[in-house]
Amino acid sequence: MVGSINNWDISNPIAMTLGADGKTNTYELNLSAAQNIFVCTAAASDWTVMNSGLRYAITQQKNVPITQSGNYQLITVSEGNFNLSPGEWTITVNAETMAATFTKKGSVETFYHVTGGSAELFGNTWGDALTDDNKMVKQADGTYKKTYDGVTLTAGDIMYKIVRDGGTYIPDGTGNDNILNIPEDGTYNVVFTYNPAGDPDLEGLTTTGEATSTTGISLVKVSDSVPTVYYNLKGQRVNADTKGILIADGKKFIR
Repeated sequence: MVGSINNWDISNPIAMTLGADGKTNTYELNLSAAQNIFVCTAAASDWTVMNSGLRYAITQQKNVPITQSGNYQLITVSEGNFNLSPGEWTITVNAETMAATFTKKGSVETFYHVTGGSAELFGNTWGDALTDDNKMVKQADGTYKKTYDGVTLTAGDIMYKIVRDGGTYIPDGTGNDNILNIPEDGTYNVVFTYNPAGDPDLEGLTTTGEATSTTGISLVKVSDSVPTVYYNLKGQRVNADTKGILIADGKKFIR
């Protein structure tokens, strides 16, 4: 096997243990964090050789998440790998059929982080921000919440995602970032909430982010429930379809 567990060193793959039947290979892992892995049939001198027929994964899609025990058919790939969630795993590969079995020991509670493109807010960006400082806290109703108090932020859009088990970004796919708008430089209290019972493929439906300035004015994404009387920052009444920063009932709304 090769993966993040051995720094992707294709010249020195991790050896699986061959069983008495001469075809069943086994390896055990105890992961404290998610890891990307694929199976290879031999060591290689470079990635061109590795990708020509020695490299196997579940699918050509990158970073396929595996969070529970299951059986999979490995195929030859030049890109894909799979992502194991934290926990104790036994990996078994049949060399004749290239069938892989992943068995997870016990039950490990799913955990979530919030991460994104703002080092001001998250302390770092994206994958480098998956630390305890950005880990969400499970609430009594089953949702997860992360609160940041007194953070100095620069005006602009903060792109963010929720990450499950340290490796699966929600919503999945490129271009599906959630957006938290900060309209002006200042100090904010920021709250992110995620509901895993919702549909993670629908952007904004299960994930919310809200920033409240230290002056007490709340900044939220506008919705149909917003009052119909709007004012601009000059105190002038404007139409409901006006774009920009609007004020209604003492709160700022972003359109």
